[in-house]
Amino acid sequence: MKKRIIYGESNYAALVRKNGYFVDKTEYIAKLESVSNPIFLRPRRFGKSLCCSLLWHYYDLNLADDFAELFGHTWIGQHPTGQQNQYIVLFLNFSSIATGPTIVDIDASFRRQCNFALKTLRELYETLLSGLPPINLEAPVADNLSNLLSYLQNVQTELYVIIDEYDNFGNQLITTGRDHLYHQLTEDDSFLKTFFKTLKEGRESGVIANVFI
Repeated sequence: MKKRIIYGESNYAALVRKNGYFVDKTEYIAKLESVSNPIFLRPRRFGKSLCCSLLWHYYDLNLADDFAELFGHTWIGQHPTGQQNQYIVLFLNFSSIATGPTIVDIDASFRRQCNFALKTLRELYETLLSGLPPINLEAPVADNLSNLLSYLQNVQTELYVIIDEYDNFGNQLITTGRDHLYHQLTEDDSFLKTFFKTLKEGRESGVIANVFI
């Protein structure tokens, strides 16, 4: 069947299942495994979101049965690294986090987005891992994440974290001249810094296998 050129599709599984044209760059998955906490900086429309989705589908243990369908035609499908479908994946996208008018509003939007992602994670994996801690949608994201990491460490299961558009809402504050909010966002005791400190602790303990930003 002739390949389709599908513009704007950033979901890797959807691209494959729609027979979309895809330049196979999966060899870089193997190269990325030698890098700790990679931060991938590229211009807009450079395929960063598709790259995040690619990694999600490669590492997600929930998708082991789909590996041949999604990757059998690719380089990584013929040369798997051994880490394929080995992790619980936390996928976060910061592109839709609101930017004000106050730091309290930004925090509330951050909680809604991230805690919902954690709640979705719990629902996706509860059949594989009984006892996953509940997610308090009103609690700080760092608290819910810390509870999840403690549980995963006890059951010896690793988490792979992917963050798309990590700097989106911070950049909006800068480009619109709201420096006071940006400084509040990046203070040592801010909700955002506390969230990243929790990720750092997870990496240091080994319960987070890697973080791709």
